[in-house]
Amino acid sequence: MRKFDKKKWKPAVNRELSDPLLRQCCLKRGGITFAEVTLVDDPHPRPREIDGIRFQSRVRKLETWSADDPTQFREFRDLLCDARRNHRKVEVIEVSPMIDRGTIGQVVVASWLLEQRKVKVRKVIVCQEAGVALKEFLAKHDIEVWSPSHCDK
Repeated sequence: MRKFDKKKWKPAVNRELSDPLLRQCCLKRGGITFAEVTLVDDPHPRPREIDGIRFQSRVRKLETWSADDPTQFREFRDLLCDARRNHRKVEVIEVSPMIDRGTIGQVVVASWLLEQRKVKVRKVIVCQEAGVALKEFLAKHDIEVWSPSHCDK
């Protein structure tokens, strides 16, 4: 198993419950994940922060998004272009200890923003626990639920 690089990740303010879930998910699933991403073409007057955007990769990395980092911006852009060109799905991750309407709305809108860039998207909600009925409902709407207690994926 490759080393998990999180030296460019810093826990967010007021996210003591969500940050450990995101870190656990990224550690288990691997890939390159950018946390707290704000997309420049978000049409909302106050652009949302996407909890995580994960790209499939042999590299295992979690880092906090910084719009001021040109190297990171280039890496993100290149990974997005590669995913689009090679028809690879990009995961849009929303993290919430308990799933609610806001969590579902965030993952749906964040996915839509990336789909506008012609990128295939997998919607993922990371939570502490979810009931079988809720997981089945979300699966019907192409939303995967990941939790540490059911980390078979």
